[in-house]
Amino acid sequence: MKKRLLISIAIAAFLAVGVLIGMSVINGKPDPVIEEGESSGSMEDDSTEDKSEVSTGNEITDPISDPIDTEVESFNLADYQSMIEDFPYSANVGLIETEEDAIEAAIDLWFERWGIIDGKPTNIINDEPIEVRYDRENECWMVNGTLPDNWLGVVPHALIHRDGTVIAIWIA
Repeated sequence: MKKRLLISIAIAAFLAVGVLIGMSVINGKPDPVIEEGESSGSMEDDSTEDKSEVSTGNEITDPISDPIDTEVESFNLADYQSMIEDFPYSANVGLIETEEDAIEAAIDLWFERWGIIDGKPTNIINDEPIEVRYDRENECWMVNGTLPDNWLGVVPHALIHRDGTVIAIWIA
């Protein structure tokens, strides 16, 4: 059991480091995002070049042109209305732009809520794959754990809005 918990913690730490590396900050300011085909910073200064539209990568994009991977399976938030009513959760985990962000936020929520049961550390995700779905209309992520084939049991679930508002978490 301790080995599984350590592996889960290591996975969560690995995900957190990946996010920190991806958002490198120099002198308190995020690096500008370099669009495909642009120069990554030559020594020559072209004073005629318009530099007014530098993206910091922190803006919420228009829902129509959002960066959400089209490979992410979809779901309908309305199908989970009873879970939202029965298991609301009040928190904000920050902007969720990617599958990886959603997984990291959900794991943190699950360990915060169920990481210790009866005074003992618990591995709530059991080192199994985590499923992620996205409702484009409502801009909401659905993240849930899974069980090994032919196993009976429960897994954690989380509904998180793209802006980071946690809508509900539960085990079923």
